Amino acid sequence: MSILCFLPPYFESIYILLALCETAFRPGIHFVTVKTIEQLDIKALRSARQLMVEQRTALSNQIRALAAEQGISIPVGINILQQQLPELLEDVENRLSFVLRRLLSSLLENMHSLNELLNKPIAFSIVL
Repeated sequence: MSILCFLPPYFESIYILLALCETAFRPGIHFVTVKTIEQLDIKALRSARQLMVEQRTALSNQIRALAAEQGISIPVGINILQQQLPELLEDVENRLSFVLRRLLSSLLENMHSLNELLNKPIAFSIVL
């Protein structure tokens, strides 16, 4: 604790001091360089694209689950879902209620908007 008198005033916590001492005595620690603006932009684009892919997958799973509750099975695959769902919505003979048809139609529209965002050639082509 005698080292506390040598601390500059911006050291508000003993834990900061302990962390500095710990890093000073570990020769195997590798310091990370500061990322450039371009690297941060690419990371942000990748993160946003990954989020959109996850949202699209969640939408397709939700649509399949809602259809399965009514006894309608839709094969795996987003493209197959997007092909078969409009046919299911137009089919009068299945037991889908008006509310469920409207809900599935709305979810399909959300999926189409996510597809448009994912297929835009804006900065996502840089990431790939």
